[in-house]
Amino acid sequence: MITLLPEPTQPQPGESVVKEMQDRSREALECHKNAAIKTFHLLWDDEPSRADKLAVMGTNAVLAFEQHARTIQYLLASGVEIDPEDYTPPVAYTAHDDGTITLA
Repeated sequence: MITLLPEPTQPQPGESVVKEMQDRSREALECHKNAAIKTFHLLWDDEPSRADKLAVMGTNAVLAFEQHARTIQYLLASGVEIDPEDYTPPVAYTAHDDGTITLA
């Protein structure tokens, strides 16, 4: 006898758990992406001025920039698509040995 539809198969043990793990990983990456983009735009786009925000960051500015760069690298390496406009500084800057940053 020929059947036109395949017989339904039983899911493998653990299949639903693996699917949930994958879904949660995707959701976590998306959440991390959104936070990184928001943080980037808070510095570069919003008031008060960039210089004022960098002054408040003081000697922690370089560390913050490095952490953001590592976050973006991780997300891109994980296959997350991010518009370069959402992580590329719009102006040149100089990182100083004391941890401060000045804008060009």
